[in-house]
Amino acid sequence: MARQRKAKAAKEEALRWPAFDPPTFLRAERVAAALLGITVVLGVLLGLACAALVAVTGGQTTLPTLLGVVATAALIPISQMLGLFIGKQEDAPFLSDTPKVRKPALSPMRLAGTMLTYLLVFISVFILLINPPLGDYSAPVIIDHTSPEQELGAAPQLLLEVRENAHLSTVVVVLHPPEGDPSAPQTLQPQTGGLYRLALPLTGPIGTWRYSVIATDEAGNLGKLSDGSLQLYPYTAPIITFLDTTLRVTVDDPVPLALVTYTFDLKEPSSTWYGDDAVTERKLTLVAGSAIISSKGLAPGPHTVSFCAFEPGARAPVCEGPFTFRR
Repeated sequence: MARQRKAKAAKEEALRWPAFDPPTFLRAERVAAALLGITVVLGVLLGLACAALVAVTGGQTTLPTLLGVVATAALIPISQMLGLFIGKQEDAPFLSDTPKVRKPALSPMRLAGTMLTYLLVFISVFILLINPPLGDYSAPVIIDHTSPEQELGAAPQLLLEVRENAHLSTVVVVLHPPEGDPSAPQTLQPQTGGLYRLALPLTGPIGTWRYSVIATDEAGNLGKLSDGSLQLYPYTAPIITFLDTTLRVTVDDPVPLALVTYTFDLKEPSSTWYGDDAVTERKLTLVAGSAIISSKGLAPGPHTVSFCAFEPGARAPVCEGPFTFRR
């Protein structure tokens, strides 16, 4: 029974709250608001100063960024100068008119939030000022997609990709052949997809070609590639042979052909691949490097036929003929 009476008395007892000191609370809130304003102003000023430092150092961002981050520690003495006690404020005892702590307090969690606010303001201002359209300190990045070894028989070419956060001005390449002096600088024009291509001379020296590339953006930043290389092999042209006894054509070439065509010397006008109204062009499918051409529709008697083999790439077709045969 005694326990029940004590439990009932505890429930009926009025709840007692810690003492509340309105002046101390108001002062703490005002100082915290002042600290927030100082934090934002400090972030903006440090962002401006570090962006100016990037301009002075020619685009170096490591040191300015480090200085801006380290400046977060300045918020601790600033808080103390404002009269804020950094730590967990003690509560006053129950039913007391005098709190233990009258000094405004800034908890570690709230201090961490203030530092995070500063970092967000600083980084936003800093990034905004050093990137287009307000600033451009990033050099173009050159990515070399050139195959180090030329595909046998294919047209050798440089394949470059240039990445820039604003606008490119020029992309210049200098070729260094295996022998002789370097070539004159050549300005490349962007191709489909923003890539840059340069075909090597087909009659150039055999061996390792080296090349260097300089990309310049509109702000004057330079991106460089100085160690590019390409192995150029001797080119073997397709060999076209026609056997008039069986009307069989053979093509010997180390590169898989993209297309083989043939033309007859027809007397009647017709449209052709080459724009010559005196001949007609037909496609030919090779099986194991050879095929038999069809003479269907040709009048009996002597005729001539010409062949052209097209390799992959931009290389000109290799043509042979005319060959004479009788139907």
